[in-house]
Amino acid sequence: TGEVYFESVSMFTFFLLLGRYFEQTARQKASVSSSNLHKLIPLTAHLFNDGETTEIAAKRLRIGDIILVKPGEVIAADAIIVSGKSSINEAMLTGEQMPIIKQVNDTVYAGTINVEQPLQLNVIALGQDQLVAEIIRLQEFASNNKPAIALIADRLARYFSATILSIALLTYIVWSFISPDDAFWVTLSVLVATCPCALALATPTAVTCATAIFTRLGIITRKAGVFEKLTQINHVVFDKTGTLTCGHLSIGDVIVDTHHTKQQVLALAAAIEQGSLHPIAQAFTPYYNNQYLVTDVDHHIGEGISAKIDGQLIKIGKRDFVTTTPLAAAPQNSQVIYLSINNELVAQIELLDQLRDDSKRTVNALAQNNIALSIASGDNSGHVEYLAQKLGIADVHSGLSPQGKLSLINQLQQTKQVAMFGDGINDAPVLAGANLSVAMGSGSAIAKNSADLILLGDHLSRFNDAITVAKQAQHIIHQNLLWAFAYNVIILPLAVTGHVAPYIAAIGMSVSSLIVVSNSLRLLRIKL
Repeated sequence: TGEVYFESVSMFTFFLLLGRYFEQTARQKASVSSSNLHKLIPLTAHLFNDGETTEIAAKRLRIGDIILVKPGEVIAADAIIVSGKSSINEAMLTGEQMPIIKQVNDTVYAGTINVEQPLQLNVIALGQDQLVAEIIRLQEFASNNKPAIALIADRLARYFSATILSIALLTYIVWSFISPDDAFWVTLSVLVATCPCALALATPTAVTCATAIFTRLGIITRKAGVFEKLTQINHVVFDKTGTLTCGHLSIGDVIVDTHHTKQQVLALAAAIEQGSLHPIAQAFTPYYNNQYLVTDVDHHIGEGISAKIDGQLIKIGKRDFVTTTPLAAAPQNSQVIYLSINNELVAQIELLDQLRDDSKRTVNALAQNNIALSIASGDNSGHVEYLAQKLGIADVHSGLSPQGKLSLINQLQQTKQVAMFGDGINDAPVLAGANLSVAMGSGSAIAKNSADLILLGDHLSRFNDAITVAKQAQHIIHQNLLWAFAYNVIILPLAVTGHVAPYIAAIGMSVSSLIVVSNSLRLLRIKL
């Protein structure tokens, strides 16, 4: 007999758990995206033992094992080179397509690609100790980061709870004098209707959804407060190498002697480079034809390639490798290689360091958002000015030391909120000094660089996406907090005055929480 309130308790618990379920679903999506990095590791490896090679499952490798990695193969474990010299494509870690020359005692990483020559490697890390596992841990850490507004909301929720309990106690005392029979249910309505569930859920779900989008885009946040900083940035400073450029090379000017044409030289170069995985070779691909029979091809790591065509010795590569006499002064804004026939220099070929595909689009988008742009580079050649003109960036600073870059950042910070792009190692003082620091997936230093934000891969435009997501997340968080406070401001007087029955209070509280969660989940539908 009498009134019972078990259904109110059940509804309270059900809807609270429903909100938690949606939040956890978003976190699981982020986790799945992170774990996809494991797919970059090959399933098998070639174990080298007593001069014999055996193919085994990569998971059977042990620390100290010697493995053989052939050209074009993916490295199965973090290791140190014990024999051989080759170029390693570390694009999956750094976003840079230009291979890095590695030799004995250098470290290579699981998931990277051996380009030119076979290597014997001594395994030094497996499983969770590998660099790729460290990247995944950073992503998981990012999903647990809370922006400052989330921490403020958590503190407000605690104070709010204490206030509601005090109001509920006063309500019970007052109603005990006015109508003792109604004192209990009115007090219960106050407690249920004003439960700070919506306030507590206002930020975590939005932050989790935003982090899930970041993970999908290959963006890692390493520190709290990144969401707020992204929305406040009004000046971006780019380092040149590895940020605006990506190592994709193309052919520029070709200077030839009087006995050859440009087309002949490029065709010879393409014939020699055919079959090589090096980015320089890819630059000659459009000029390849099958008129030349190439024999005795020999790759000289870090120097060039030699081969024979119709009995003539053809060399292409560095000047000192092909000849001792330069043909002309090298252009300041590019890299130059040389080609010789029977050790006679016949051509100088300009290689242009290609801009990232989205550099221009990124710069334009930032400028349209009224964000000022600068280039700060340690390179003192004309290449810096050349790229700046191509991108439309007027403020250029070249030949700067790390301290010089830091001074520039400090000067800009007097009037601006500055974001700095760097590699996370050489530019550590600059990254630490900027309002927001961004690294382009700095490979071996990814576990220890000081950047606030890491852009994995070679998509510079992801920074613009990060700003868009951060602004949208902040907008939704503000909507959630506004709704949570508005709801409580409206419902509290009605509950205290006895105009809200307990079951109505339970429905109102639950609907309020669901509105906040559903509003946050809208972030997952952002199209970038």
